[in-house]
Amino acid sequence: ISEKCPHVKEVCGQGDQLRDISEVGEEEKEEFGRTVEDVRERWGKLLAGVTVVQEKYSNAAELTRQFLDQHLSPMTSWMNDVEPMLSDNYAIGGDATALAALQEKFDTLAAEMKAKEGDYVATVSTGETLMSEVLDDKTLTAEQLEELTHRWKCCNEKLQKQLQRLADAKEKLAEFVQLLPEVEEMLDEALDKIESMEAVSHTDLATAEAQEQEMEEFSSNDVPACTEAVANCLELCQVLIDSSPEDRQDDLIAVHADLSAKLASLHEVSDSRKLELKAALLELRGLADTIELLEASLDDAEKELSDLEKSCGNEQAKKKSEIQRLQNRLAKLRKELAEVQPELEALVKVKEQRRKADAEAFAQNPQMQTVGVMENQFTALMNRSLQLSADLEDAMTAAVMLEDADFDVEDWRLGFVGWLDENDINVATIFRALDTDNSDELSRNELFEGLATCGFAMKPQHIDQVLDHFDKDDNGSVDKWEFLMGLRPERKVQFAREARTDNERIDHAVRTAVSRCTCSKQFRLEQINAFTYRFGESQLKRMVRILRTNVMVRVGGGWEDLNVFLNKHDPCRATGRTNLDLRKLPRPGHVDDLRKVVKGEGPAQHGRKISTSSTGTRKVSVGHGD
Repeated sequence: ISEKCPHVKEVCGQGDQLRDISEVGEEEKEEFGRTVEDVRERWGKLLAGVTVVQEKYSNAAELTRQFLDQHLSPMTSWMNDVEPMLSDNYAIGGDATALAALQEKFDTLAAEMKAKEGDYVATVSTGETLMSEVLDDKTLTAEQLEELTHRWKCCNEKLQKQLQRLADAKEKLAEFVQLLPEVEEMLDEALDKIESMEAVSHTDLATAEAQEQEMEEFSSNDVPACTEAVANCLELCQVLIDSSPEDRQDDLIAVHADLSAKLASLHEVSDSRKLELKAALLELRGLADTIELLEASLDDAEKELSDLEKSCGNEQAKKKSEIQRLQNRLAKLRKELAEVQPELEALVKVKEQRRKADAEAFAQNPQMQTVGVMENQFTALMNRSLQLSADLEDAMTAAVMLEDADFDVEDWRLGFVGWLDENDINVATIFRALDTDNSDELSRNELFEGLATCGFAMKPQHIDQVLDHFDKDDNGSVDKWEFLMGLRPERKVQFAREARTDNERIDHAVRTAVSRCTCSKQFRLEQINAFTYRFGESQLKRMVRILRTNVMVRVGGGWEDLNVFLNKHDPCRATGRTNLDLRKLPRPGHVDDLRKVVKGEGPAQHGRKISTSSTGTRKVSVGHGD
């Protein structure tokens, strides 16, 4: 346009000259003059329009530069700097010094955010002005403002969350600082108490029995109380460790290790004294009856195991129902062996004491030789039972893989119900476990995959028969009532409908589990709010959630099944229980190694049948029925 300005002026000037010298009439001159003036007018408008456009784009460029350089970029840079501190992964924990330093950091950050609020408002205002008055394409600026607004909101919310985390960390630290001396004092008192007990009497039966009663009271009261208190303190300590920066964890880890070692020492000393008392009482009451009963029990176990091994080789043992029956018999046998084990351990203790006291007399004592034979027999029985268990598992796998087309639904139902009873699993629990999509109905695929996970894999055509067995209304799925009636047709009670919301389901499950407490003073349960409870006498607030189909309790940095948690903390469940996780050091002796085998591989040790004869001799009865 600038280049054409001289040419336009020249053209208009020539037009004026031509009009003046033209010999045409006045009308033609006027028309010609209007044409020239029209050119001048249009050119002038064009020049004015160019000026407006230039000013517009100049203003747009300046406003855009201000928006980016003076507002958006500084705000974005500041957010990039502070967002790591607002992350959930940012460690908030440690000792009082560390928490004080964190408090100062977050106070400074809060002050910065308050000061930055004006900058944020100015940035948004400038961007909106830019879009409304200048920009034709507003897409990029709108996205930038949207992202800025989202990040600013998140920063404010996360700051409040971090401040709450810091307050919780302070509360946990204060609770830990108050709890630790109490727990250490309780442990020291328990250790002093057991160490101050008189030496086990090997000469006076009445004294030994009184010592046994004293030890039973100590094991039933002091040891569980210490175990629960230490477990709570360790749990709180682990929470502090997990939330602390790595350079602030050493002192807490040392406290955790010291408490664990003291508790392990308490269990070690307690169990050692109980075993010594049992051995002393056996010796004082006379060994003959006990040896005779144990020998008979082991012989019966030998016969039962031999019969099981023989049955395992039969053609009938290739069927799933028969294999399941053999597995149930074997589980019962292993339970009976576990019940015999404590008495046998006490006899072995007596044997070792006599061998050390007088090796020559020991060698000529037939009772002690019998105890040695029983010890070896018990070891062999345990090893054979382990091997038979593995063989039956292999046979079950083969039976599942080679199951023929003549699938018997009733045979399958009996086997599955037997497995549920053996593992103490009710129908509602297994239904929830199979219902992976929480629809309160089991699809064909859920049945197929869930039963396979439980060890009841079957061919696709067989699962159709199982589905038909359950699905009474032929809608292609199995609801809770159909599942209960299909497994337990003898039960005609209405299947209880469970609560629908997570909160109701959790509260129902928690209160049902806690209500099983049989103590005169019920295990305490206090609901703080939705999903948060206090259990027992502990002041810890614990979150409870539903993970897939299980109710889980927040423990330290992870989650623990509700029943497992209550087994550790409910005194009537925990009585007599040994905290195996904290017992790092194995006890010496061959029979003690067998205890580990039974505890790790065999069933729970309970229900031991021990009676006392008129002469005071303790008798152990072990049955071997199918």
